[in-house]
Amino acid sequence: MKKNDLGQTANTVANIGVIVGILLLVFELSQNRDMMRAQTRNEISRGEVELLSSPSTNAELAGAWAKIRQGDPITPSEGVMLETFSESVFRYWENVHYQFRQGLYDEEEFSKHLDTMIELTTNDVAFKNWWRTRQSLYSEPFVTSLNGQLDSKLCE
Repeated sequence: MKKNDLGQTANTVANIGVIVGILLLVFELSQNRDMMRAQTRNEISRGEVELLSSPSTNAELAGAWAKIRQGDPITPSEGVMLETFSESVFRYWENVHYQFRQGLYDEEEFSKHLDTMIELTTNDVAFKNWWRTRQSLYSEPFVTSLNGQLDSKLCE
């Protein structure tokens, strides 16, 4: 009888060990997800600051951007700079949108990026022109989302 009780006790202890192990694994996975979200937010923030500060560190880009905003003609090389910069900004925003859809970026953070996307695409000639002529180059979820937000902004 004691042998049977000892086996049952060992089995119960082993089952409890398995349950504790599973709970620790769930906890670790949760911590890993939180860490991924923090890393994603850090990379997005750093990337956006770097990208949007480009005109402040590149006088030629700033000059081309100022010209197009004022409606002045730009040179072909200035056009290439503005196109490259616009492409970089929209690709970056597409990535932000993707990270949000994957659950790696919070709603509150994403909504502020979206506000920036809408503001610049609505009010900046270079971005407006780029988006109008090149949106077919971007993923369908991003295009649908941005156009939906732009349409609602234009209706205000």
